[in-house]
Amino acid sequence: MSTPGLSSFLRMMPHIERLWFVIDVEDIVSPFAKRLEMRCLSSLALFLRTEGFGTLDSFFESIELPALEGLQVYFEDDTALTWRWKNASVLERLKSLSLSKIAVRPIFGSDMDNEEMCEGLRSLLQNTPALTYLRLTVDWVSVQMLSLLTLHPLDASSGVTNDVCPELSHLVLQSLSSIWGADAMYNITPGAIVDLVSSRWRSP
Repeated sequence: MSTPGLSSFLRMMPHIERLWFVIDVEDIVSPFAKRLEMRCLSSLALFLRTEGFGTLDSFFESIELPALEGLQVYFEDDTALTWRWKNASVLERLKSLSLSKIAVRPIFGSDMDNEEMCEGLRSLLQNTPALTYLRLTVDWVSVQMLSLLTLHPLDASSGVTNDVCPELSHLVLQSLSSIWGADAMYNITPGAIVDLVSSRWRSP
């Protein structure tokens, strides 16, 4: 179904609390004159059979999700993760996020631009400050991904930080390459793992 179809369904079910939906039409939702407010929707699971996240991003432009705490998104191609989000601020109260690629064939290597994928993830995760649980299931877990999720010292001169998800307490990173081979991590070093863990879960 399309995102306009999803919008129409939600208009008929304003008090729905949980929803699982398949989007298999690549289209862009035109902004509504008045944003649709889903006051009761707390859990949303979406299976995207589209090439990227652009369709979902455009849908977020026309909806308010003040009660949404859990979001699961399933997709078929890692390139979807390179999308630069424009309307993800609707997820500012989100507590749990799962982004999962559906494994459809053996993976023998990765031609993914890891920098592009991480910048796409950053544009999403910068809008989820309340997130406490994050699960990422992708072809390859890269050192760039670990760096993105590592907390860094505040820049004393600017007082600005690029850190994402400061409240994160549970993190699951799954590489689908491990299904067919042992080389599940892409250029990962033990130091990168230690930096990530110690930056977020230091003893008081």
